[in-house]
Amino acid sequence: DADCIPASENWIGEIMQAYTEEKEIVLGYGAYQKQPTFINKWIRFETAFNSMMFLNFALGRNAYMGVGRNLSYKRQLFFESKGFASHQHLLSGDDDLFVNENASKKNVAICVKPGAFTFSIPKSSWSEWFNQKKRHLSTSLMYRAKHKFALGLFHSSQIIFWLISIVLLVLQIQLPLIVSVFVFRLLIVYIVLAINFKKLDELDVSWLAPFFEIFMIFLYPVVMMAS
Repeated sequence: DADCIPASENWIGEIMQAYTEEKEIVLGYGAYQKQPTFINKWIRFETAFNSMMFLNFALGRNAYMGVGRNLSYKRQLFFESKGFASHQHLLSGDDDLFVNENASKKNVAICVKPGAFTFSIPKSSWSEWFNQKKRHLSTSLMYRAKHKFALGLFHSSQIIFWLISIVLLVLQIQLPLIVSVFVFRLLIVYIVLAINFKKLDELDVSWLAPFFEIFMIFLYPVVMMAS
């Protein structure tokens, strides 16, 4: 994207190293500049969380999106698939929908080397972020059915876990067991996030996971309904 700055002069070289004969798409990490504000921490957490999701899906040979802030694909693939023709009527989504339509089990690689990151200036107000997120979530409705199902299942599991935990804690049913399971799950989530966030140089916001996960659960449906 035009508003991005490569992390180093080696950006394009390191992206190119991820290509092989069968790889046609390379997904990178598009970070946001760090600022000492709450909204900046939220934006960087959400960006790292979503990047962790789509990068690990790609490693699992099931890529479903990429971000235009740091994305590469072969020109031949672009023309053979008619580029953005199938979604040129949309205001945004050319990046992730192109990947969603053209990714296969074998043709996607990732590059998360620090020198291959890009940096953008994040939104500074909640209204700007809200409008941006509306565009992103509306685009996800056009993903392949299997990807919508997998993502929906994941987010539903988050909601169910928190709702059941809160109800059982309030009712104090099997309290020691519920507390143990609750803490164990939070610990596992934090370890997974810390490992991934460290690779993305976002470790400083990983400790906010419990708070921001709840934030995400309640905020995303509001954004989706407004889309």
